[in-house]
Amino acid sequence: MTDKELQKLMDDTYKACIHHKKLLDELEEEYEKRYGYDPSSVDDDYFIDTFHYGSGGRITVKQMAKNARLHS
Repeated sequence: MTDKELQKLMDDTYKACIHHKKLLDELEEEYEKRYGYDPSSVDDDYFIDTFHYGSGGRITVKQMAKNARLHS
């Protein structure tokens, strides 16, 4: 990989991070509106693993609601 290619990869990764943060903020705002608290304050690990780290797998609205109730 050339320096130019590496710089492009770094720039693209940074742009993806900014986009991810914007979407995550929006999603967490909706979570708090629906369930009365944010996922981090109640240790909703499935939500955090899925949306913060990309390691939880796909989650449905029903699953998110169930997990939110379990952690409240």
